[in-house]
Amino acid sequence: MNLQAVDLNLLLAMEALLEERNVSRAARRLGLSQPAMSNALARLRGLLNDPLFVRAPGGVAPTPRAERMAPGVRAGLEQFRRALDGVREFDPSSSSRTFRIALSDHAEWLLAPHLLRAVEREAPGVRVQCKRLDALFVLPEAELRMGAADIAIGFFPDARTADESTRLETVAEEEHVVVMRRGHPLSRRTLTIEDYAAAPHAAVIYRPEPWGLIDQELAARGLRRNLRLASPHFLTVLHTA
Repeated sequence: MNLQAVDLNLLLAMEALLEERNVSRAARRLGLSQPAMSNALARLRGLLNDPLFVRAPGGVAPTPRAERMAPGVRAGLEQFRRALDGVREFDPSSSSRTFRIALSDHAEWLLAPHLLRAVEREAPGVRVQCKRLDALFVLPEAELRMGAADIAIGFFPDARTADESTRLETVAEEEHVVVMRRGHPLSRRTLTIEDYAAAPHAAVIYRPEPWGLIDQELAARGLRRNLRLASPHFLTVLHTA
């Protein structure tokens, strides 16, 4: 495809439609009239020879072609925004940027309320999109490089080996704890690592196989835990304690 025939504004329209899934909301987001947004969609359809978005309850839904294009469109526009941000100082009060944050549901539950209040106070035009980490203890370097995520928050043991373009910063410190129901027999004495491994319990594990960082540490000591429930959600595990 001849890039000279591609209007950057059409990609902005596609990004807005991918995120809003509604022509009217996408138009308002870009400061356009609905006919202007519909015209942009028609031009995109003609350029790519695909409907891209079809009618759906409450708005529109992307076609398979649009879904395949979405990561590249978002990453390309994000790289362009970053290049421009490097030229001018970032002003949160006037920004309309969408920041994508990759984190666990535990971190989201803790941080989202505080983050939202700060955004409403200092950056009213900014949007925040939270997405779950694909792996609990693995820094999503590819997503950060491609612009699919702007920030990743979590415990990343191997983060020090990350690419030099990745900025690392400690924002908080936590301790691993064992949660058990009130009156559990093990709550009446000092918990040993053998007690921990033998007791039936639930754990937060993102991988398809029920094996995580703690299991590696236990295996090094010749132990294996009695895992009855593996879930990728911290709140689910906490609720079952």
